[in-house]
Amino acid sequence: MLNNYTLSYSEIPPVLYRCHVLTVGCCTTAHGENCDVHESIRLDSSAYRIIWVQKGSGRLFTEGKWWTFGDGSLLVFRPDESIECEFFPDTGLDICWLAVHIAPLNVFDRVFRIPKAKLFNVSAPDNITDCFRNIIDEASAALPDPLLLSLLTGTLLAKMAGCITPLSPGNTAAVKDIGTIVQTIMDEITENYMLNTPISEYAAGVSINKGYLIECFKSATGLTPLQYRIRIRMEKAKVMLTETTMPIQEIAALIGYTDSLYFSKQFSSYSGMSPVAYRKQYQ
Repeated sequence: MLNNYTLSYSEIPPVLYRCHVLTVGCCTTAHGENCDVHESIRLDSSAYRIIWVQKGSGRLFTEGKWWTFGDGSLLVFRPDESIECEFFPDTGLDICWLAVHIAPLNVFDRVFRIPKAKLFNVSAPDNITDCFRNIIDEASAALPDPLLLSLLTGTLLAKMAGCITPLSPGNTAAVKDIGTIVQTIMDEITENYMLNTPISEYAAGVSINKGYLIECFKSATGLTPLQYRIRIRMEKAKVMLTETTMPIQEIAALIGYTDSLYFSKQFSSYSGMSPVAYRKQYQ
């Protein structure tokens, strides 16, 4: 089956190039920069390093900023390019990687015509997954065939050339810088402050983990997302207390509290006085 796949789908004759596979593998439990992915692909910076994110998310430092990526992303690091990326393990991961020497060096651009970018979107993910699976299977054999590995790697590169699109800040909404992500969450909280949307749901909506979202949000605003929502609610409550005669219980319900006593406690903590006292002083 492996040979049939190779013969059917390899589009570039192996005589035009030589691929020497240094390491190939898959990972479902990557943890930051100390995971197997990073340790393996950093063995030789003179190699091409390809990471296929079949499932999961992470962030990549490029163009002077951190950019997030998600399911179906392909990361390509050329020789001597530093690998500045990390994965978010609590989003669920299924990652494959390949470190390979390719000769001659210009075959990557001239023959396979891989665009010069670090992050790509993949339109035919099954093709990339199948290619990686075949390379991994052959590399893990008792006596792996170097020529077959070279041919299989060429197949992967040919498939990549036909189904990848470079992702950059200017041409896709799938990749966002951290400032854009924080602003998106701020806008959502401001618009729906009365809802008790879990912070994890906001994080999932922008394909990053909850802890990282809270860290970035607090760095940008000085508040956690939850604290930001409370501030919006308290400011809305102040307006209602001074401009309407609505009962405290009704105001609490309108801004998202089912327990008016809990609302009063939070309001007192925020403003330094109870809702009743605030209304009496400022109405």
